[in-house]
Amino acid sequence: FDQENHRSFVNANTFKSYMRCFDRSDANTSATKAEELLKKMHEKQTFDSIELPQPNVGTFNAVMEWWSLVEGQEGQKGVNDVYSLLEATSMSADNECPVRP
Repeated sequence: FDQENHRSFVNANTFKSYMRCFDRSDANTSATKAEELLKKMHEKQTFDSIELPQPNVGTFNAVMEWWSLVEGQEGQKGVNDVYSLLEATSMSADNECPVRP
């Protein structure tokens, strides 16, 4: 895999779409997996040897959508946690993530 020649299709929107393909019959597991991927993107880690792009607003929204499908306080906590990360990221002075409007 030549990462340099494939950067154009590996962006935050690609991973947002990937997250939306998770199994809807198990929202809790899917929300957890989506949040883990979001955090890896935020921390500039790799995924299958691909350097992850920085998350954008759509990526954060996709994860919050998953948590909104989880019933009860666990789902509410998940949404709140992701929103807090989005808020902290957007207010960061050294912010490299494209999350500001």
